[in-house]
Amino acid sequence: MIDPKDDVPRTAQEWAFFMKFRYGTADPWKLVEILDIDLMWSNALGKDKLGRTGFLPDDKPFIILSSAIRDSPLRTRVLAHELGHAVMQNGVAAYYRTADHGYSKSEQQAESFCLTLLTELYNEETGHLPETIGDLQTMYGI
Repeated sequence: MIDPKDDVPRTAQEWAFFMKFRYGTADPWKLVEILDIDLMWSNALGKDKLGRTGFLPDDKPFIILSSAIRDSPLRTRVLAHELGHAVMQNGVAAYYRTADHGYSKSEQQAESFCLTLLTELYNEETGHLPETIGDLQTMYGI
């Protein structure tokens, strides 16, 4: 996964740029493959949960995506978000969302990673940065 000898990024945005430049792509599908992260589709996630990241006992991450988004552009957005959890909270076994207080810090970090990575992916795929958030919404269901 991430070599601890490297200068580890500190912010979610730095993590997204680090991943793009280290692996030559901002495509979360390619990054999951490069990083050898197991990806599974499931009908068992709750209606409000489109993805989940977990860690095996050896701290190897895995990602589960809801089968409900398999044919939707939203799948890339959800994968990018879950990839953020996998690379930034490697080995953290916790729920990322708190019911009483909105999003936790790790949830906010994953979302920031996601938006930065998808902005870079948009640029990679179209040759220019998105002009509005609507451009990202159209491409990735944000």
